[in-house]
Amino acid sequence: MNKLKGKLSFIPIACLVFIMASLSALDTKAQGNEDDAIKVIALPYEGQILLRWAPNSPAAWQLLNKYGYRLERVTMMRNGKALKQPETMVLWETPHTPAPVAEWEELADKDNFAGVAAQAIYGETFELSDNYRSDMVSVINKSRELEQRFSFALFSADMSVEAAEKSALYYKDTHVKAGERYLYRVHSAVPEENLPIATGIVYTGLDEEIPLPTPQTPTAEFSDFMVSLEWDREIYSGTYTAFEIQRATVGGEFKDISEIPFVSASSDPSKAHLMHVIDSLPQNNVEYRYRIRGVTPFGQKGPFSDEVTGIGRDKLIARPAIVSGNALKDMVVLKWEFDERYLYQIEKFQLLRAENDKTAFTLLKDNLDLEKGSIIDDHPLPTNYYQIKAIGKYTQEVFSMPYMVLLIDSIPPSIPQGITGKMDTTGLVTLNWKPNTEKDLYGYRVFRSNFEQQEYVQVTNAALKDTVFYDTLARNNLTPKIYYKVVAVDTHYNPSEYSESAAVKRPDFTPPVSAVLTAIRPGEGDITLTWVPGSSADSKDQLIYRQSNTEARWALVQVLTAQDTTWQDLGVDQELTYQYTIITVDESGLESPPAQPLSASPLPRKVQRGIGKLFYTQKEEEPSITLGWEYDQPGVERFIIYRSVGEAPITPLGSINSDQQKYTDQELKKGEVYRYQVGAVFTDGSSSALSEEVLVKVN
Repeated sequence: MNKLKGKLSFIPIACLVFIMASLSALDTKAQGNEDDAIKVIALPYEGQILLRWAPNSPAAWQLLNKYGYRLERVTMMRNGKALKQPETMVLWETPHTPAPVAEWEELADKDNFAGVAAQAIYGETFELSDNYRSDMVSVINKSRELEQRFSFALFSADMSVEAAEKSALYYKDTHVKAGERYLYRVHSAVPEENLPIATGIVYTGLDEEIPLPTPQTPTAEFSDFMVSLEWDREIYSGTYTAFEIQRATVGGEFKDISEIPFVSASSDPSKAHLMHVIDSLPQNNVEYRYRIRGVTPFGQKGPFSDEVTGIGRDKLIARPAIVSGNALKDMVVLKWEFDERYLYQIEKFQLLRAENDKTAFTLLKDNLDLEKGSIIDDHPLPTNYYQIKAIGKYTQEVFSMPYMVLLIDSIPPSIPQGITGKMDTTGLVTLNWKPNTEKDLYGYRVFRSNFEQQEYVQVTNAALKDTVFYDTLARNNLTPKIYYKVVAVDTHYNPSEYSESAAVKRPDFTPPVSAVLTAIRPGEGDITLTWVPGSSADSKDQLIYRQSNTEARWALVQVLTAQDTTWQDLGVDQELTYQYTIITVDESGLESPPAQPLSASPLPRKVQRGIGKLFYTQKEEEPSITLGWEYDQPGVERFIIYRSVGEAPITPLGSINSDQQKYTDQELKKGEVYRYQVGAVFTDGSSSALSEEVLVKVN
């Protein structure tokens, strides 16, 4: 047994990480989240059906090792038809337990995992050899011994079909036929009173056989005597439990880089789906080829992936260094050096620059001359971060430490523009302005004053990075406005000139003073109002309201400026009486009380001299009637033509300008009788009496 115990020392550390990760799952089972059971999987493969199973808890595993498993097969279907009487065949008539110790010895000599499985099942104690007492192993050793045995035994069965078979966890059924479907049952031989363990079942047939998938081509990053391989293992998690990696030189034979397949051992949850393996290269500057293939829990090996190739390159021994940097008026002079003993590794040098320590470096100058020992930047930034990159003959890269150079700067930023502000009813001021465009801008300072022409006091504790500023003021201050100015500051603390002042009006809670109506004068068809505006300085509009003796509500009839003092109402009816009032509105939208109303009735409009006699001509072919008249009364604005048809009342037909004294009516029907009259409307709103009536029958 000591011989078997020693086999533990051959397990790579990556495997130990995998097993350690599995212990947390075992703890979950130990807390009673799942009943004890046997879990079974099947793989139809080349005319056979391969079975693998395992108990899901350490306690069940220990008892099943003692009492064993029973295995049976039930034929459920044949040639696509369900059997009326399923056919049951007992594959293991007597319970199968792990093989005795003597049968493990020979296998353990050639299969490390067989030795581990035997030690886990039969070893008096289960501990790792002294050669592997690392911190990782110490964590594993803190787990209970039974869980350690259980973990290593199942892991070994996954890694070695022979170990699985010796552990009574594997069966190959060769007596199967195409067209048949089978239900396999793995029973526990453990007495129920000791521990109830649910039977494991799986349903399958040869028609379920599918080719094993080809793994994706791994990515490879080659470096100094090393290559890092990576691929997505999660997409194959239902098929492969491990992977083999092979390496070859160009034209050489592929060989496994490890005797033991690789399993996932990522401790980073974000990369748990990835398989990551690092391999040491025998030589640099030699092209190597790599390929991978998956290994199933049944020991089958899938097809190889496509090859990935690369070359390990010697690490660059020396790195360049910037030893000094001097800022002149409009340039920066850098001095740099490199150990000439290692120039044989270098293809060229480049100068990189960034504007701050958070942005990426960009190429500034290529193919630097080491013999000159200095570099001139003709167009430096206000703040410069420099690096020199050495590029090796095989594209290796190494960088100098960053070197910062600040220009001597006495030029201030431009004056901030577009300052606007607003104060709400709580006294909160919001100030905004347009951003400056200088690359070396550091921020802004805000100044405030109660009076536009007096001294301004800084109200920002530190330079603002944004173009918005919030200030809180008392609402009951006597000054109606507060004034702000903004100053821009660059990274050398050069301040700009003050911006133009921005006046921010304080919230207004006092309504304006009412206007006073002083006179109301009725005219012929109009009413004229006169008043004294309210005395409030912030008055903005005056609203004229009117109400007639037939209306229940006041109506807004005119909006005037705060300076207006008179208004004529032309839209009145001489039969009604009207009263008027004025409401003043200030810049904050507050309204004054209504002014004391005044009332009046318009005077009746006088009637002007009538037009007199009308004459007409008639065209029968169209038909049409043309009216004419003569009227020389001054002040005529337009003429209105009236018409009636038959016995209907006379109504307006149309109107023409005062410079025309002729009108043609073409909307006629034959046989109808039409009556016409014409009246004049004057510019003062008065009208004439209607003309004499003419009667025309359309033939």
